[in-house]
Amino acid sequence: MLVLLSVKTNSLIAFNMDIFDTTENWDLAPLEAFQAFVRTEAFVTLGRRPKALLGSSFESARPMRASATNVYISMFGKFIRYLNGKPLRAVTPGDIVRFLDRGEATKGERSTKPLSLIRVRYLRLFERVYAYIEVQPNPATIATIELFNSASTGRDKSKVALDLVQQAQFIKNLPAASPYRGPECTQGWKKRRDRAMQAIMLGAGLKVSEVVSLYIENVGEIDINGSVPITISQASVDGNGADHRTQLRPFAVDIVMDWVLERKQMRLATRLLFPASLKDLKPLNKATLYRQVTATFERAGIETTHSGGRTLRNSYAFRELQKENASVELVGQFLGLKKQASAQKYLYLVEKDRLTKNLS
Repeated sequence: MLVLLSVKTNSLIAFNMDIFDTTENWDLAPLEAFQAFVRTEAFVTLGRRPKALLGSSFESARPMRASATNVYISMFGKFIRYLNGKPLRAVTPGDIVRFLDRGEATKGERSTKPLSLIRVRYLRLFERVYAYIEVQPNPATIATIELFNSASTGRDKSKVALDLVQQAQFIKNLPAASPYRGPECTQGWKKRRDRAMQAIMLGAGLKVSEVVSLYIENVGEIDINGSVPITISQASVDGNGADHRTQLRPFAVDIVMDWVLERKQMRLATRLLFPASLKDLKPLNKATLYRQVTATFERAGIETTHSGGRTLRNSYAFRELQKENASVELVGQFLGLKKQASAQKYLYLVEKDRLTKNLS
């Protein structure tokens, strides 16, 4: 099979993929073998992530773009130069960790960023290569575990998120509520409110303080992908945050939008989306919402070290980062994070889940 490959000079070079993709070349000419491998369907397939169970939209796997291919070749080339002739099959997990430490030390980013975005990309790349050439145990997987177990992961170890099955179970066990029967009947409105509040927390990644401060106009219309934009302003959360817009995902849309419609028909003197009562038009007490979330965890039989609003927010980030072509930067924007480094910390949740499945 002939392919055209753009390398350092961006010139087109024709070569036969089958000639280079051999066991001997992976030992003697690993960069050339990788240049063949990166153009195959196997490379794309080995990098696929599992699809979500909650109705989120995923793009099907696409062929590698030339620009992406060249980035991977450049990354792998740096590793080969670092090995200085050491065969790929002789590489140890320690070699990989030292390579990553050396690269980040050059940038002055050593010690506290074992899960930076560049490290995760390198580790996933190496895992694909070693899976393809059938080296077991996979040294890149072991290197990843070593990084997770290092003391420098620090506060990231305390992050807790629900996996996709648990998230579906949480939604299934939201407070039971009677159907809405029109503006003349308010029976059961609190239960419908409570369902919508918890659904919007998991479905849009909102903080408790953001949920209780939402106004009706902060909720947009359903877009062509089935999601709903939610706008958060600093003013609505007493300046404790940043202006941002997130996306309420399809699995929670019906629950939330049914409540939005009901809330618009109530004709209350406040624009709060989730008022504490029909007479006391102040925001709901945050402690009340915390208790409600905990009760849903209990009904769902979900046991975690943390069962509050932060876990639902973490779960939103975890789910978004599981998508094909997930963007850490975009997830950070959805969460209203001011620094990209804050968003990168959520990679710990994704990688931990992936490794757990690989080792089970």
